[in-house]
Amino acid sequence: MTQIPNEPSSQRSAASRIPPHSSEAEEAVLGAMMLSHDAIVNAQTKVGPEDFYRPVFGQIFRAMIELDQRGEPVDPITLLEQLRVSGGNAGDAVMLADLAANAVNIGNAEYYASIVRQKAKQRTLIQLASGIVDDAYGTTDDVEGLFDRAEQSIMNVADRGNEDTVQPLSELLQLELDRLEERDGSSGYNGVTTGFTKLDDLLRGISPTALSIIGARPSVGKTAFALGVLTHVGAVLQRPALFFSLEMSRLEVAERILSSQARVDGSRLKTGQLSNVDWENVTKALAALDDSKIFVDDNPMLTVMDVRARARRVKQREGDLGIVIVDYLQLMSSRSRAENRQVEVSEMSRGLKLLARELACPVVALSQLSRSVEQDKKRKPMMSDLRESGAIEQDADIIMFLHRAGAVDGAEQESGYEDAGKVEVIVAKHRNGPTGNLELAWIKNYAKFDNIAVFEN
Repeated sequence: MTQIPNEPSSQRSAASRIPPHSSEAEEAVLGAMMLSHDAIVNAQTKVGPEDFYRPVFGQIFRAMIELDQRGEPVDPITLLEQLRVSGGNAGDAVMLADLAANAVNIGNAEYYASIVRQKAKQRTLIQLASGIVDDAYGTTDDVEGLFDRAEQSIMNVADRGNEDTVQPLSELLQLELDRLEERDGSSGYNGVTTGFTKLDDLLRGISPTALSIIGARPSVGKTAFALGVLTHVGAVLQRPALFFSLEMSRLEVAERILSSQARVDGSRLKTGQLSNVDWENVTKALAALDDSKIFVDDNPMLTVMDVRARARRVKQREGDLGIVIVDYLQLMSSRSRAENRQVEVSEMSRGLKLLARELACPVVALSQLSRSVEQDKKRKPMMSDLRESGAIEQDADIIMFLHRAGAVDGAEQESGYEDAGKVEVIVAKHRNGPTGNLELAWIKNYAKFDNIAVFEN
């Protein structure tokens, strides 16, 4: 009978290997730092004491930084004294003198430091992988949580040190000048357009890194509005557009998009009772959507970590990501044990805002409104009507409401809302621009929003 080993062979062999490191690069960094203040400044933007494989080198690096911060000279004598004061065990003056004498090229200190950092990343990755294996062998009911934590920890290692977040104003102003020159003579839109002309003119496009909230009561058209934006980005702009549906299946989403694009009554699509004209319109719509870059995820137990992981994969695979839409915020799940649902929703809205910044991609989340808006059926929704609002108002860059006077919790008034009507879009918050109200055409049979001028023509 075959005996199952206690641990994978790859893990046993990894334990016997020498971890990745470069003694030459570590010595070159320290030697350059001992001879040049500029080398000290450049090196510490790339590495820290913990990145050195040999602990003694990490102690020397830390001592150099401490001396430099006090404005004291960095040489074998001052280093030896600093190491004695700090309790380090870094050899003798001869070793420190050898580091300075063997310095290869002071000007390459930053490059040598990047080698040290890359080797440190490899070692950290090995440690993480070992921990992931241990966790996977353990007893747990939260397997998805294991995946989330594993992916997040690996991404943290990959991201660390790759971006310098400090930038002088002069460089930022030059970047702004470049942007102004690009906009000169163009449409003037600064971000992703929605396909709704009046809204795009007001917002000047949804800027990258923006979190947008679209609020409305049920059956007013949140999903239809979102699918209109999704189709515009994915089919017209030809940019990857990712839609997370927590309420409808993928096939239902596809059917809604097809009905809207083909302008075929959704009820006839469900029954299959299509006329010849309907078939012609469906065929044209399928051809137009065939090369679109629309992606749909219908996991009903979605968390912010799930959204982040899948959005990253799409962006990595496609090389771009035009927009991420979540339908809708209150249906998302949370892995944290928050004290109440409002805190959970606040954490999720914050997570989506961070995702928009991380991916440099607009994130749109649909949100339900509290039932207080129904107490006065003529009252237009306000930001305080966002259900379980918490920090949503603070996190969102744009907050929009859809208001249709004839729709109250799924029931429509008899007059004026047969095949088409008007829906008011209320831009209640716009962090980087004006607010205002505008109207769109609502075509009920197709569950479609359209520009009023287009509809009337």
